Amino acid sequence: VVTSAASGKTLCYTVPILEKSLIDSEMTALYLFPTKALAQDQYRRLREQERLFDGNPSEYPVVGTYDGDTPKTLRKKIEAEARIILTNPDMIHVNLMPNHIRWSRFFQNLQYVVIDELHIYRGIFGSHCANVFRRLNRICKHYGANPQYICCSATIGNPLEHAEKLTDRKMTLIDNDGAPHAPKKFLLWNPAIVDQETLIRRSGNVEAVELMTRLIEKGIRTIAFTKNWGSTELVTRYCREILARKSSRIADVVSSYRGGYLPRERRDIENRLFSGDLLGVASTIALELGIDIGGLDACIIIGYPGTISSTWQQAGRAGRGNEEALVVLVAYDTPINQYIINHPDYLFGKPHEIALIVPDNYYVLSGQLACACYEMPLKDEEVNSLGENALSIMNLLKEEEIVLYSNGSWYYTGQNYPAFNVSLRNITSHNYTIVDVSNGNQIIGTIDQISAYPIAHPEAIYYHNGESYYVEELDLERKMAIVRKANVDYYTNPLGGRGVKFVNSIEHEKPLPGMGNVFFGEVTAKFNTFAYQKIKLWTREVFDEQPVRLPPQTLDTIAYCLLPEDKTIMRMNSAGRMPYEGVYGLGQALMVTTALFAHCYPLDVRYSPGWECVTPGIPDNAIFIFDNYQGGLGFTEYAYGVINDVLQATLKMIAECECEDGCPSCVGFYLRAFLPHDPENWEGYLPDKEGALMLLHDYLGLEPYVPKPFSERAKSWRERVARERKEKLEKQK
Repeated sequence: VVTSAASGKTLCYTVPILEKSLIDSEMTALYLFPTKALAQDQYRRLREQERLFDGNPSEYPVVGTYDGDTPKTLRKKIEAEARIILTNPDMIHVNLMPNHIRWSRFFQNLQYVVIDELHIYRGIFGSHCANVFRRLNRICKHYGANPQYICCSATIGNPLEHAEKLTDRKMTLIDNDGAPHAPKKFLLWNPAIVDQETLIRRSGNVEAVELMTRLIEKGIRTIAFTKNWGSTELVTRYCREILARKSSRIADVVSSYRGGYLPRERRDIENRLFSGDLLGVASTIALELGIDIGGLDACIIIGYPGTISSTWQQAGRAGRGNEEALVVLVAYDTPINQYIINHPDYLFGKPHEIALIVPDNYYVLSGQLACACYEMPLKDEEVNSLGENALSIMNLLKEEEIVLYSNGSWYYTGQNYPAFNVSLRNITSHNYTIVDVSNGNQIIGTIDQISAYPIAHPEAIYYHNGESYYVEELDLERKMAIVRKANVDYYTNPLGGRGVKFVNSIEHEKPLPGMGNVFFGEVTAKFNTFAYQKIKLWTREVFDEQPVRLPPQTLDTIAYCLLPEDKTIMRMNSAGRMPYEGVYGLGQALMVTTALFAHCYPLDVRYSPGWECVTPGIPDNAIFIFDNYQGGLGFTEYAYGVINDVLQATLKMIAECECEDGCPSCVGFYLRAFLPHDPENWEGYLPDKEGALMLLHDYLGLEPYVPKPFSERAKSWRERVARERKEKLEKQK
């Protein structure tokens, strides 16, 4: 079911499922949501449906949410009695299916599986989930069940193809949207220029805060979406400061919402939001998905979210009733944001992005097959139903003594619980706790390991629900950040980088059709935070910079690397182009085309320039594209094998793009793999489209490309970027 936000998708499956529950008192249903907040919202709405049962709630099926926040005492009751379970794919992967005997009542009577927010199931997460659903189908068949799948989304470019590949079932597409919609005004808001010489614009965060507080003062319930944790906390603090000048009571009805809050705090914010107690909330994408917050009149999107789908998901949070709604996209002073503002047709005329998965990837499938064997011995006739390469992978698992083959079946013989070793999202499971020592060593939140270094390093200012804390220590052994409340007038912004530092081995190398070579091998990428800035609240004035002394985090993976010839770089310099800008633009574009050929998501691979690498013999203008996962998943290895086709497709994508100087659809790259703590600095850079075309023509042996002159707007941006880049490099030195 693919219709617009607030069109009744939830009702289209909930009503018939509840109706079926009246006829069949044993029937069970599984509702899958990608976030806990969305599951809580749907649980609340299901409980509200009890009033439809004519005053006889005993007939209403037992409903329960089952996720990492569910207390152990409640889990037993859900396992024994629940007929509708709201959970996420991670829980059925690590809990329900490995313990299917305990859940036999539920699986035996399972008639419906609902997959909400279908567009989220993409890339490595979607590839793993496709195998989770294969395993689920197998367990259901074992218990004599054959559930119907129902998939929903408001923002996906290939719904039918994606749903069938994800569920391994034939699907019927319903996309005729007959739901009434109240009018919605969509404003593109560009902050004013504050310096005519540098053309620097006013802070997008501050501009959005002033809009938000004016709306709240008029009683208009508003949600503001930010790009990351730091911006969420700053917007909340700014709003409270402005509103407190008029009334502390009004300031108390504004809250932040993001990952890292404890379950009790999240539930409290959600309840206040759903009940209407909060007039304003600043949130990361945690509230982006189809949550019916109810009664929201306005939505402020601070900075272009990165995709058209995400933009419309956020816009859909307001105006879900019959009243007119307002959506404002406040642009940051960055090239991609300014492109969106100056080319509204890009936002309103292009289709939603498609979702890509590769469930038969060797690295994905091998772990999933081990999980399947643990759940039940895998019979010969079942193997091929679990993937094209399943039989060859089973033989490899046998050689590694993970499985044993006997009498036509495969048995798991490993020592560990395999599902715990297979992360669906492939994110580190090592979380740090945030401990407030100014309040009796109270745990106030959590943070993942990757984010802990830049956000909770020693001397950082950590913001939590608008309150500021000084980080006294980041204990790497106990995985704990020690913080203390601090009343400060600044925030900290980490400085760091990530990229390929070492080439460990070159396994294959070959010449390109024109000038240059390409090699494939094993590399080590490093992620480090080497310093931090102190930045004044409101004015964004950088008044101090200090070093950070933390060890880098490493990623051992695989990559292909394009090596240009000196002739190409010399010709770019002669044409007045900056080679690093052309390299950067081509690297961004190659992330997209590599993903298309390797059938993965663009963020499953990463770009790194040669100047990040310290291995001798790697030129500064080399282009690395590496798998963004520990050990690699084979994406760049496949792309290396068809590199000429990848380069041809990249040339076609860039050359045929109708933009003048580069845009998010060619060299700008519409997604951000890593957001700085302060997205108003160095976020959304648009590199040199013409320089990228010069590189591609030489790589492919085509006639040398003659670049077009820079437009006046491009000149001013490049002068500013060059100046900022020079200042940044000098600080790093």
